[in-house]
Amino acid sequence: MTIEDKNDHDVVVVGAGLAGLTAAVELINAGLSVSVVEASKRAGGRIHALRDQADNAYLADLGPTWVWPQFQPIAAAWLDRLGVETFEQFDDGDAVLEYSATTPVQRQRLPGQYGIRRIVGGPQKLIDQLLAQLPSGALTTNTAVEEIRPYKKGVLLTTNNPDLPEMTAGQVVVATPLRVAAERIKWSVPLEDQLKTVMQSTPTWMSTHAKVVAIYDRPFWREDGLSGRIASSIGPIVEAHDHSGPDGSYGAIFGFLGWSHELRQSRREQLEHDIRQQLIHCLGAKAGSFNKLVIEDWAANPYICSAKDLAAEPAHPIVAADIIRAAHFGGRVFFAVAETATQSPGLIEGALQAGSASAAAVLATSKASAIDGHQKY
Repeated sequence: MTIEDKNDHDVVVVGAGLAGLTAAVELINAGLSVSVVEASKRAGGRIHALRDQADNAYLADLGPTWVWPQFQPIAAAWLDRLGVETFEQFDDGDAVLEYSATTPVQRQRLPGQYGIRRIVGGPQKLIDQLLAQLPSGALTTNTAVEEIRPYKKGVLLTTNNPDLPEMTAGQVVVATPLRVAAERIKWSVPLEDQLKTVMQSTPTWMSTHAKVVAIYDRPFWREDGLSGRIASSIGPIVEAHDHSGPDGSYGAIFGFLGWSHELRQSRREQLEHDIRQQLIHCLGAKAGSFNKLVIEDWAANPYICSAKDLAAEPAHPIVAADIIRAAHFGGRVFFAVAETATQSPGLIEGALQAGSASAAAVLATSKASAIDGHQKY
């Protein structure tokens, strides 16, 4: 290979979510030069922490929350590897069942999920620990990849960043939601029909949902014998849980908004009022005096939620066909996102497994190419 043919990096990882960062760290630890590019202004993808504006301390999760280490060996291994602790999801006391906004709620004990746990510092702690292992300058944010095409002995990526319009690499790991990758990235060599079908048919887990978090001075509902769980048939919150700190030093409730994205948008100006009134109805007058209320509408994020996701009914991804985990473009392109996992697809464990598996595939292909002495396309 001449100096002119030399790639900028061994591998470019497109997307700094959990799967992408996991892949990047594994590849860096194997001795490869890796660059991670992220379309949004922050790393984490669907993992997003709400932080205290005063001291930047973690307060709550605006994305996924739970792990089940007892039943998720890959997640358990990564939690241990990254030195991240967990604690039990609080579920003591009665749940509140809401059938109508004009009639009293019902209190009832509901069965909890055995083994369900939260992460100290939230899943954001996983992101932070992985970011700490990247070399300085390895991550570039605000950089969306617009095109991927074979180039000499590697891959050429073009971006929307005028300071980094092009990048070359021997291989690329595409760690963005599959439907987004199919819709937003131009593939100069058309994707195989079967691969494109799998990408377009794989739902991005939780991409059309919205999550709300209310922060309080203390978890007052516990004093009333309530668990913080809400099950509502009217909304806007259809499911809620206690999301307080592990020591109960502050209170928090998180909930999933069951209204459609279109309804959320049409009622955007009064949505906070609707949520406040529902919390008061379910948990009492104190519930209206939150310190902070934050709504994260994932359906409004074009790098998470695709047009296909918005047009289809929400569904949990199943284990996708093997073609999504194969090497493409002659061993130059790989996919790694939670939905490509063979275990826990769509979940935190799935992202960790997908990232590790893609890194192993890259390394195996690189080794085979080195033995052959060239890459074929």
